[in-house]
Amino acid sequence: MKSRQAEHVIFCPHLPLGLWIVPTINATSKSTKDGLSIATKQITTIKIQSPIIEILVGGPYKSIDEEHTYGHVALRVITSANEFVYDFGRYNGESGPFGQGRLRVWTKFAKYIAGENATGRTTTGFVYKVPSELAANVNTHFTSLIANRPVLKAYVDHMKEYRLAVDYHALNNNCTTTAMTGVRVAIRDLDYDVPTYNVGTGMSFVEKMGAKGAGWPSYIFMPADLQKMLENNPRHRPDKVEKFGGAK
Repeated sequence: MKSRQAEHVIFCPHLPLGLWIVPTINATSKSTKDGLSIATKQITTIKIQSPIIEILVGGPYKSIDEEHTYGHVALRVITSANEFVYDFGRYNGESGPFGQGRLRVWTKFAKYIAGENATGRTTTGFVYKVPSELAANVNTHFTSLIANRPVLKAYVDHMKEYRLAVDYHALNNNCTTTAMTGVRVAIRDLDYDVPTYNVGTGMSFVEKMGAKGAGWPSYIFMPADLQKMLENNPRHRPDKVEKFGGAK
């Protein structure tokens, strides 16, 4: 499939009038290997789209009967061959600090973000370009987590849900820690000045006291803390920051 997004003018002395309009086509690495369909007798500039990972940090929101202060984190991976969103959480109806650890694997970002937008929350996406082999390694990491595990729920062709071997723990195995474990496969040193940002934003005073008694983690485990760290990290600036959703 071709898409004409821009035109450039170049000088060609052997052509009539010496000018030629050159369309620019955006393409994945795979499509350039398989071949692009373009009109004959024209020069085409092809821009290769780099693989990316995108850390999706969902903010707090209010429902009819509850204020959701914790936020949410998922990880989006786009390569030349495919796109996935890895979305870990307590999706079995439990409350409290524990529950079944379920990973939802989305193959259509629009479907994932539509659900997040429906809550009224704002999701901030931090995009990082990575080498293709490292993006593939992130996918391999998550594939290993669901290997030989049954699909517990599926939405048509765009989401499958699995229960992982290690269940949910509010401090040690939650949406933030699971997403960041995948991120570190591609960017090992993305964590920056953790003691400054690891403050438990979104937790109540009682919850913070309980977490300190249980052994406060040495890594960032709350979504809002992660967002602040990514926004202020001078060592790894995102290639792009984008916003999704907002107030209903």
